Amino acid sequence: MGTLSSVISKVQLAIREKNTQFFENADYISLANDAIEEFYDEMKGHYCKAIISSVTGTLSESTSTITISSKEGIVPYGVIADVTSTVPRYSDLYTDRFSYAETAGGLQFYNQGTQAIVAYYWNARPDALTAVGDSVPWDGVWDQALKWKLILATKGIRQYKLTEAAIFAEAAIEKALSRMVDKYGCFTYRLQGSLNV
Repeated sequence: MGTLSSVISKVQLAIREKNTQFFENADYISLANDAIEEFYDEMKGHYCKAIISSVTGTLSESTSTITISSKEGIVPYGVIADVTSTVPRYSDLYTDRFSYAETAGGLQFYNQGTQAIVAYYWNARPDALTAVGDSVPWDGVWDQALKWKLILATKGIRQYKLTEAAIFAEAAIEKALSRMVDKYGCFTYRLQGSLNV
């Protein structure tokens, strides 16, 4: 896992900037945080398990609360009942199969009867970087993509030709996303068949 400082050094070399001639550390930190938000959304769009957690519980006859530790919400089709069944039942936020609502820090279920349930939810977004010595999240998998996103941003700000940097940035994002999916897998569901979690 690299630090933002090591990524910035590579960016400065690529754009031939010495020290902070054009960009201050605060500029790089801001651009990096924007890129990390984009990387999180890319992983979310591919249901990457690296950013998904689960919680299990048993619902009571009346109202039950299951606590989740993220404000990012429930993965679509991420509430599963009858978890011991060979073909689990599925629910999502847009059906009436389960009466529940997302509340501050949890899920509130209403009059479901006693049953086991698993809820899959999105992990919280990584903390924003505040210093160049901070580690880039996700075990260094996104460092190369971050480098190219910063090169693209800084060249764009300096009004250089962007085509080459854009191509490398997109390729680095796709490669990092592929590595994350290979390493952690994806949350998938089939309405007829078994769950792949």
